[in-house]
This record gives sequence, C-alpha cells and structure tokens, in this order.
Amino acid sequence: MESLRFYLDNMFKGFPNNQKVRNAKEELFAMMEDKYRQLRDEGMNDNVAVGIVISEFGNLDELVETLGLEKEVGMRDDGIELSSEYVDKYVEDFKYSSKVVARGVALILIGIAIFLVFVALGEARVFQESIATGAGLGILITLIAIAVFHFIKGGMTTQKYEKLEKQNVNIDYSDRVKIEQLRDELNPALKIALGVLLCIVAPVPTVITGLIYDGTPGLEMSGVPLTMLIFAIAIYILTRTGMRLSSYKVLLQEGDYDLESKEFNREYEWFNGVYWMAITAGYLLYSWLTSNWHISWIVWPIAGITFGIIQVILRTKIERKNI
Repeated sequence: MESLRFYLDNMFKGFPNNQKVRNAKEELFAMMEDKYRQLRDEGMNDNVAVGIVISEFGNLDELVETLGLEKEVGMRDDGIELSSEYVDKYVEDFKYSSKVVARGVALILIGIAIFLVFVALGEARVFQESIATGAGLGILITLIAIAVFHFIKGGMTTQKYEKLEKQNVNIDYSDRVKIEQLRDELNPALKIALGVLLCIVAPVPTVITGLIYDGTPGLEMSGVPLTMLIFAIAIYILTRTGMRLSSYKVLLQEGDYDLESKEFNREYEWFNGVYWMAITAGYLLYSWLTSNWHISWIVWPIAGITFGIIQVILRTKIERKNI
C-alpha cells in the first residue's frame, strides 16, 4: 500500500493544495485501495496487484473530469526533477553547512559567556572595570566576526538550493527510501529532546547564584556565563539537527516543506529573518542598557512561543484562501 500512496503523491505533485484537491486525492486513493484488496483477495501477489491498479488508475488526465479537477489542472506546477547525483550532493552540502552554522551560533554564545565573565571580574574589582569590560568586549567581537565567517561559508554552500524550499521537487523512489533512512539514522527526536532539556536546565546556574549572592557585585551574576555555555551546547545540537532534518524534509516534501508550507514560504519568506533580527537586537539592546543579563534570557522562550502563534495565524490565512 505504501507504493500506491507514493505513486499517488507523485500524480498530484504540482496541484494547488486546496481542499478540493485533497478530497479528490483521498477519493482516488480509496478507489485504488479497494481495487488492490479485490485483486489480492483473488490470489494475485502484491507486485501484480499494484501494477494492475496503477495501469487502471494511473493516468490522472483521464480522471480529471471524474474528480472535478478541470480548473486545478490549469494551475498545476510539475516542479523540478532531481537526479540521484544532485540529491547526494544536496545531502552532503547540508551536512557540512549544518556543522559550520551551528558552530557559528555556539561561538557567539560562548563569546557572550566570556564577556560576562570579564564584566563580573570587573565588578568584583579583580581587574579594573573598564579594562575588564574592554577585554571581554574585544573577545566577544572577535568571536562574532569568526561566527559571521562561518555563517557566510555555510550560507554560500547551500544558497544554490534555496529554490527547492519554495518549489515542488520530484525524486526517484530509491532516493526517497535512502533519504528516509538517513532521517531515521539522524534520530532527530532524541537530539531535539536533549537540546530542549539543556535549554530548560540552562537558567539553573543563574537562578542559584542570583539567590545565593544577591546584592554581591560580581558574584550575583556569576552563574550567567555557565548558563550561556549550556545554551551554546543546546543551540549547537538543535541547529545542526534541525538543519539536517529540514534538508531531508525538503526532498521528501514533508512537514514544513509540504506543498502547503511551500506556498507559505513563498508568501512570507521575509518574515522569519525580520522577526528574529528584531528579537536579537531588542535582547542585546535591553541587556546592554540595563545590565539585566540575568533575567533578559527570558526573551528567547517568549519569542519562540510568539513566533509559533504568529505562524499558526499566517498558515490559517493560507488555508482559508485555498478552500
């Protein structure tokens, strides 16, 4: 039955993802399934039964009128055919890019941790405050520069594949099976769970030192650098796992890269960058002006939840348009 579902998915690739098309697809699958079970009951083996079903229902052009898809045929976009060599190169490039970008993100968080260590040493009068702050800032800027180099390097590696995130893609069945195996070997659920767990645990050192050394200059925020280091590890895991998982989903056209989501990406591709740039700028500006580094981290979980809510609202808008 999986082979029939895969064949059906390929038949409907490029059609607008509205309710009418989804209903027609399920109706056709039900007919194919009934025919398949009938042939199996008659004693035919799986391969023969599948072949007969495909020969009988496999020509969508002949079924357009029956399914009521005359209008949708004119809106069809057959997408891009990807060779096995192209798919292999795509997977390797994203594996490399995920490592480079994740390292860059971690470097920024490590730089913030080092900067906060120097700030704490200055407040504790271990070093002159201006010298400590200047040294920490110098290290932070250096690590940010290195991180930007990583971002550029990773971005240039995968830039040529950006069109696949917005357009329909077609790959061979053997390539699909291979990508599904790579996805399973990645074990994303476990790694994402570990990353989220570290994010939850990360504030603990800050909370503990804030309670123990409340009002003591230098020591009150001594747990913040450790918090940032834990965040660095967590974000490295989440970024690397997320990028590789996303690359597999692009090829399989699943999750955030199914046909509906690709339509969303085409219409709102500008939103993600603007949103997270604004959040980052606001976080750094507020923390710098108020020195409330020990509490300003709360912006990240709030921003994440808000981002999810906005995405749901925008996707609902797309769905209503397609009905």
